Amino acid sequence: MADCSFKPRFNYSSRKKSDWPAYQASGCRSMKAFERDFARYTVRSANDANIIWMLKSPELSGGFTIQSTVGMIHDALEVGAAITNLHAFYMKVRDLS
Repeated sequence: MADCSFKPRFNYSSRKKSDWPAYQASGCRSMKAFERDFARYTVRSANDANIIWMLKSPELSGGFTIQSTVGMIHDALEVGAAITNLHAFYMKVRDLS
């Protein structure tokens, strides 16, 4: 999270998928494996004080999403664990549909 930066006008859609930083960091040998094992989540502030972050999964079949919140009083490892837990749950639900 500390290495992330917001670039409001940066457009990844004009680049090859293999150029995406997430793909390169994943260690996957193919785009097919990356798309099977990874999902893009929204992480944003849930309030003006920026002390609560909302985590949101991609849309599942039927238009459902999985959401969670995490307080930023936690350290980066705890935030990472919350995202990892959300991902594990998302993958289980996605595989059922």
